[in-house]
Amino acid sequence: MPYFDDDEPVFKKQKWGNPRYVYNPRNPVGMFLIVVSLVVVVVGLVSLSNKSPTESKPYAPYPSTDYSALFRSLEAQRTASASPTATVSASVTPSRSADASATPTPSR
Repeated sequence: MPYFDDDEPVFKKQKWGNPRYVYNPRNPVGMFLIVVSLVVVVVGLVSLSNKSPTESKPYAPYPSTDYSALFRSLEAQRTASASPTATVSASVTPSRSADASATPTPSR
């Protein structure tokens, strides 16, 4: 008696009493579906393990770009076209009387 039989159904009921169907390994199509399912599961698990966040090798850094030449040319343009303008000093603080009149006092 050969192992594969074309007269066997592709799916058969499970013998354990529940109404589920399983692949029939005695049918060539059923055996093919079993092998394909196993290959898909193995490939999926391997691809997940390759993308795990706990792997020991770090991600490759971005390639280094030297922006110093760009900054130097921008600085040269800025200093060449600089005109005398008024600058605001950061050390100037408003007087306390101006602060008191500008902000309302909370009432209770």
